[in-house]
Amino acid sequence: ENQLNMDFLEAEERDGVRFSWNVWPSTRIEAERLIVPIACMYTPLKDSPNLPKVEYDPIQCSAQTCTAVLNPFCQVDFMNKIWICQFCLTRNHFPLRYADLSPDNLPAELIRDFTTIEYQLQQEPFPPPVFVFVVDTCVIEGELQQVKDSLLQLVMVLPEDAYVGLITYGKNVNLHELGFPECPKSYIFRGDPSTPLTVQRISDLLNVGKTHQTSQLSFIVSVSDCELVLNTILDDLSNDPWPVKSTMRPERCGGTALTVAVGLLKASCPGQNGRIMMFAGGAASVGPGAVINTELGETIRSHRDLVQGNAPKFDKAVKYYEELAKEGIANGYVFDVFACSLDQVGLAEMKVLVETTGGFLIAAESFNSKMFTETFLKIFERDANSELRMTFNAELSVSTSREFKIAGAIGSLSSLEKKTSNVSSELEIGISGTSAWALGGATSNSTVSLYFEIVNTQLDTVMDGRCAYLQFVTKYRHNRGTAHARVTTLAINFTDTAESLETVQNGFDQEAACVLMARWAVYRTETEFAIDILRWLDRSLIRLVSKFASYSTGKPDSFQLSQVFFYYPQFAFHLRRSRFLQVFNSSPDETAFSRLLLLRENVSNSLTMIQPTLVSYTLEDGPTPVFLDTESRHPDRILILDTFFHVVMWYGKNIAMWRAQGIQNQPEYAYFGDLLERVERDAEDLMSSRIPRPSHVIADQGTSQARFLVAKLNPSVSSNNFQPDDDSPPPVFTDDVSLNVFMEHLRKLAVQSQ
Repeated sequence: ENQLNMDFLEAEERDGVRFSWNVWPSTRIEAERLIVPIACMYTPLKDSPNLPKVEYDPIQCSAQTCTAVLNPFCQVDFMNKIWICQFCLTRNHFPLRYADLSPDNLPAELIRDFTTIEYQLQQEPFPPPVFVFVVDTCVIEGELQQVKDSLLQLVMVLPEDAYVGLITYGKNVNLHELGFPECPKSYIFRGDPSTPLTVQRISDLLNVGKTHQTSQLSFIVSVSDCELVLNTILDDLSNDPWPVKSTMRPERCGGTALTVAVGLLKASCPGQNGRIMMFAGGAASVGPGAVINTELGETIRSHRDLVQGNAPKFDKAVKYYEELAKEGIANGYVFDVFACSLDQVGLAEMKVLVETTGGFLIAAESFNSKMFTETFLKIFERDANSELRMTFNAELSVSTSREFKIAGAIGSLSSLEKKTSNVSSELEIGISGTSAWALGGATSNSTVSLYFEIVNTQLDTVMDGRCAYLQFVTKYRHNRGTAHARVTTLAINFTDTAESLETVQNGFDQEAACVLMARWAVYRTETEFAIDILRWLDRSLIRLVSKFASYSTGKPDSFQLSQVFFYYPQFAFHLRRSRFLQVFNSSPDETAFSRLLLLRENVSNSLTMIQPTLVSYTLEDGPTPVFLDTESRHPDRILILDTFFHVVMWYGKNIAMWRAQGIQNQPEYAYFGDLLERVERDAEDLMSSRIPRPSHVIADQGTSQARFLVAKLNPSVSSNNFQPDDDSPPPVFTDDVSLNVFMEHLRKLAVQSQ
């Protein structure tokens, strides 16, 4: 088991790929019987210290319908300087620069160990990116001041040749003219325009986009030319001046402001990449994209309202933001939404902007929280070459050999509607019907799940021992203007499951499989009821363990799972209880935020979201992983719970009492102070490494904040089965079933005659 895990992790480290099944069955029927789909998690831009990089263009197959490029698995005729594409079997001639090619003189792309390689394309550099800040001014003074401070900090770290623009909104939209140094000057658009704002209308109103006159550069200006003006405008920026009655909400026209931003970029900077960064302190209440009316008596939609059809603005707002997202994708723009409010701001409607363009989404309670302030600056961190860690216009295309086809993809992406011969017309999972997707502003953690279908339907055409091939080509623009292509090519082993099911079984990656099933389940929540998805997950789990466990029919006590499948039922148990499928006590905005992160993070982070990690600290022992169970709570322990969204520091009753007495400050108890400091340091290291930064919760045993820990624990000690004991932790008052009860029922159902 440990060796298998190492193999999976090594493949992920080298190529950014993890498969649910690492050996594939040879027929479609056998693949369907595996229950868990044949799929992979792929991180296209994964940071890899040993990634080979070259500064020339890749050699592409000459076939018109093939997008594959030269790779280590191609057959090469060194004598005649010909290579055969293993995806379409086309014979291709090497260009003249490969005249010295020989088995002892191979270019990087033919070296067997270089299954992933990055090319710097030989193109003219692209112009620097544009950053347009869209700021909500209908917030209290302290919140607005923090946004201004963050923007002032950002201006100091942006490259001097980067371009910026500033839009503020409240009842109306203010477009600030940064290229007018004499005095602050802005153009005002109605928040609720009588006629729809279009790109052409914005261009006409601002007199930009028609000629290359200087006036059109007044709104989008380089940092070096407008730093002083921008600082002055931000210093003078105040709350929206329109009065608000005590029975009303502020009039916010967030949808109109985003339209102005897109129109400005498209008219002023055609062909230039950009990020539209929205700082929202409340829900849009007027104009297109509004999610609620201005009357305070009307509450914003809940999950129940969405299910029952009592959210009249929801569908219209979603459609509006979908159209904006399409404009962004077509023009290479990325949308980032920083939503900081105690109430909902409409993320459920706006998430399509972020999800399809690869932007960042932050949902915090305040702009003064570390979740916003530190995450915002971390987005603009520099790499080892002092360049921003940003990409634009990322596109992923997938080539497959003839043994299998693409069923679809799920992640933070959108379809490029490129239907090739290797796209399945029968099996559709996620965003399907294409072999290429736009990833927008993908990061080094952005991960796509891809699902496949075996083509062979004949049992007598067995591919035992043969290899199939899979290639990913990710093209993107770096922040500094260079174009790149990262190519990953993989060989996949097939086997006849009728003869050697054990070979397939031993290649099962239960962690990747869990995340792939979770993503599929979350994708289905858009069109199906949660209860139906839970039943589907349960049926899939029962069928999977029934196929691969060893047992005697009708005898639950004889049920045994091998190590390869051992943790999968446990993952499924926590997935059923997770915030992705259980929306009780969650708002649509919270659900949208958590689901979006699940659809973009890698296997490790996604698994942490599904089954949080729990680490124990005591005076005797350092950090030790413990079971995610109510029995792990002890008075003499400190626990750190990492749910990815929260980091909870839980102090046992005795630890909390000693800390309150200040014992850690006494010289003879310095070791206790060291323990407290180590826990705080480890928690901070955990939080500071994440984007977005998790919320920090400090909880003492028995306090209200302890609910953040208790809600995630397996209720093995609940009010239903509690037996008082001096050393036993207190019960959890819940009707949820425990993992033990779940496994008992699973064993009973799995051993029944199928």
